[in-house]
Amino acid sequence: GRLVLAEPTGGSASAPGDLAGLSGAEILGQTGDAVFVTDLGGRIMAWLGGCQRLFGHTFAEVRGRHISEVLYSPGERDALRSRIREHLVAGQVFSGEIECSTKDGRTVRCLATVSQVRSHDGQPVATLGIYKDVTAQRRREQEIVRDQQIESLGRLASSIAHGFNNALVGVLGYASLVQSRLPPGDELHRLVEKIEHAAERAARLTHQLLAYSKSGPTVRRPLDLNTLVREALVVLQASVPGSTRIVSELTPGPTVVMADPVQLQQALLNLAANASEAMSPGGTMTISTRRAAGHAILEVRDTGTGMDQETLARAAEPFFTTKELGRGLGLAAATGIAAQHGGQLEIRSAPGAGTAVTLSLPLAADADDGEHRRSAVDARTVLVVEDDSVIREFVCAVFIEMGHRVLAAPDSLDAVRMLAAHEGGIDLLVVDQILPGSLGSDLIRRVRRSHPRLPVLLLSAQGAERAMELPLADPHIEVVPKPFRLNDLEAAAARILGPPR
Repeated sequence: GRLVLAEPTGGSASAPGDLAGLSGAEILGQTGDAVFVTDLGGRIMAWLGGCQRLFGHTFAEVRGRHISEVLYSPGERDALRSRIREHLVAGQVFSGEIECSTKDGRTVRCLATVSQVRSHDGQPVATLGIYKDVTAQRRREQEIVRDQQIESLGRLASSIAHGFNNALVGVLGYASLVQSRLPPGDELHRLVEKIEHAAERAARLTHQLLAYSKSGPTVRRPLDLNTLVREALVVLQASVPGSTRIVSELTPGPTVVMADPVQLQQALLNLAANASEAMSPGGTMTISTRRAAGHAILEVRDTGTGMDQETLARAAEPFFTTKELGRGLGLAAATGIAAQHGGQLEIRSAPGAGTAVTLSLPLAADADDGEHRRSAVDARTVLVVEDDSVIREFVCAVFIEMGHRVLAAPDSLDAVRMLAAHEGGIDLLVVDQILPGSLGSDLIRRVRRSHPRLPVLLLSAQGAERAMELPLADPHIEVVPKPFRLNDLEAAAARILGPPR
């Protein structure tokens, strides 16, 4: 049971501090990996290096015990012993990644190397095992793969939502255009209204996909969370089961953040829907606001079943769902919305103790009325830059109906030519963010060199303008989120152009 480092023969005399004064056990004991020696029957003879740190057992606790009983779970024990024995009997070194059990019941992943120790005459006398802990490394690798999968799924969701939004512009837009030409009591007016409602439901789904992918357009303005909660309560009272009690705890005074009201209300309704689905009849949902450390806090608590640590760790993953958690995109979408607004989402839960989801957002530095300064020029000539013919024709029809002269271009190159040909004669530029071979925001920057105050409506479903903060940096730009209707476009044009001169 004793390890000895043999002194080499024929060498020079040892100098002070060289290896001759150290035993093999002392040398191996200084490695960070777990090193152990067993006899040929598998009973532990030495317990060195990082064995105690990694597995939790002292040498006194494991001495003479079979290594498989100490390190391997009962379900894996026989299979691992057989794998290792096959290599050793064949005179080979076993090398592989295996799972080991610790004294406190944890599972650690180890890169194991097991070989035979042979005597001077070549006979096996013991077995040497060196186990390297790779648990954290494998966890990091899994997190990287998971992040890449989520990023890919986000790009797919964004692409799908963008296509749907473009299609919905045509449905919602032309439906609202037809509706504007029908008397309110007309049967066709009622039928077209139903088309609009169906398209709006589809639009809410695309908004949720874009929120998850963190690509949705954000049109931020000062928003009081207390007002947001009061408005959401009206919706929730009508949508959650009647047996669910809803309580609001709102902090005194305003809790103002710079946020997109549509997205933030969507996040709140998602959290409330999850809370409602997690509770049995008679449960209580509490929605509260408060201020803390320069942040506004919105919290949704429930008295539901709660989540264990494994479920909690995956709760915000897209499409992960349990009976308690609901349909799978709510928390992921809320997390995306929080990230878009410079905030974060935290989930606290335990089995039988309910769940609390906290949305934290930076308080607005200056809670003004949020209105941008507008150009005082009355629009007469509008240049529409949009590659999708359905959307382009609808936008042109709206401005023609408003009494304006309309020019149309399918891409940036044609738009630049038209601007040059009508120098000083373009009063409003309407441009889509995604154009063939370029971005609408790139066209805006180019136009700004010669037309620094030209009013612009930026049509966006992707939200790329968010990174450049064009709406905040330039008071003559307004973002129109897709999908939009006749009234949305008219209202945006009125705001950006200001009152007629």
